[in-house]
Amino acid sequence: MSELDLNSPSTRLFQRLIRDQITVHLKTQAGESFSGKLRWQDSDCLCLVSDKGELIFWRSSLAYLKTE
Repeated sequence: MSELDLNSPSTRLFQRLIRDQITVHLKTQAGESFSGKLRWQDSDCLCLVSDKGELIFWRSSLAYLKTE
């Protein structure tokens, strides 16, 4: 498992979204869409809390993530 790069702009953005509990919309490369709030991140995955429960996504599976 690689280290989480705290100097990376995406890591800092995700940390702000987690801290401020901002609702996000994400789409996977498979075409599935989800909305919710990020709970945590590590170097490989993101955890999204949605109406479907806690969902864990591999970062590499995401097509995009945007805020409301």
